[in-house]
Amino acid sequence: MQTDEPGFEVELTAIIATLLNKKAHLSDAARRKIKSNFGRLGQWDETTLWNMASFMSLYDTNELKILITDIWENRDSINLNNSSTLVALANVMMNYLGRLYQEKALGAVLETIHFIKDLPTNPVIMFQKLVAIYYLALINHDQKRLNLIIQVLQKNGYDNYLVWLPKG
Repeated sequence: MQTDEPGFEVELTAIIATLLNKKAHLSDAARRKIKSNFGRLGQWDETTLWNMASFMSLYDTNELKILITDIWENRDSINLNNSSTLVALANVMMNYLGRLYQEKALGAVLETIHFIKDLPTNPVIMFQKLVAIYYLALINHDQKRLNLIIQVLQKNGYDNYLVWLPKG
């Protein structure tokens, strides 16, 4: 029996591409089907943000810009007191930051870093804020700060994540 739902392999392909800060190479039909399960503009709850964080690879840069702009414009309606929602939002922004950096969109990278740094001070997103500072140090060619951040990440068990970060 065949179903219209995209299979696990298709979703996994999209998630892996997101982790690599790349657009997923899927058919338009598969892309549309997965995206149809997401929320709509202006409705950024925890579930929608987690879906966005996981499946950003389904969107091209222009689509992402529209979605991220909508998040920025509706930030006040997002429950930043809920730790899980805050982490989901921070992950969306961190994934967007990685994609922008790969595409060399420096102005948008700096705006995204600023957005992440302005999120509430909460230990649940300390890692995401540190990664934003890492990107800023990378842009500023601040090798001393990059080395310090790398040491902090290594000492706290994030060695595997360092593989995903661009090098200075």
